[in-house]
Amino acid sequence: MSDFSSINYLKEKGIWHKFTKNDIILNIKKTWPKGILDIYSDNAPDKEYRICQYIYEHACCLVGIQCTRLTDYEINDIIINGIKSGCKNELKEKIRNLPDVIPNIVKKELISHIESLNRTVINNLVYCSCGHIDFDDSLKDDEIFTQNWGGESIYNYYDHNGTETNHEKDIAIMLNSISYPCIIYIRVKSHNDMLYYPDFTRLLDNGMKNRFENLRIEMCVERQYIEVINVIKL
Repeated sequence: MSDFSSINYLKEKGIWHKFTKNDIILNIKKTWPKGILDIYSDNAPDKEYRICQYIYEHACCLVGIQCTRLTDYEINDIIINGIKSGCKNELKEKIRNLPDVIPNIVKKELISHIESLNRTVINNLVYCSCGHIDFDDSLKDDEIFTQNWGGESIYNYYDHNGTETNHEKDIAIMLNSISYPCIIYIRVKSHNDMLYYPDFTRLLDNGMKNRFENLRIEMCVERQYIEVINVIKL
């Protein structure tokens, strides 16, 4: 998609107006600040550091998406309280908050699965894709996350790539009947920990030499640096 079609896509989804002048959408060139492009053009040996400093000092944010499947309760909760991490306690709370149409015996079964995982905390990180956020154009890349409710730690219990028991199939039908494929639009807020920054010089090299609209990276960021922009149903 070109800048024009990407922007139209985001307008159609009702999300474009929620972005600010500080938001950088990697695959839409017009959202890159002129100051960053000027630093990149310098070809100075420290330009990567200077780009990161510019982003931090100007409070720039990277826009990303997380593709998932959510209940109505979860959609409202994420919009109000933000995105959750993958720790065991929050995963168990996620299961407990399922609608009453899901039998308690199924909830207890899923909670037992989470408790059985060989780790006390899965992580306090949020995984997201930044750039190429025209989700309809790349659905197959993230389809697994929108097909099954619960996130990988939960749906691995009842989805086994076609080898499920009838009971596991029933669980999948129940959970997916009360949930919807969604995109969570998020912004990764700037901070002074450069470990979480991508290689901007490499990204700009690719954008300038090839096509900005194809730029996309996967990021893993601590939850404290994540802000939810909106959640939409696909």
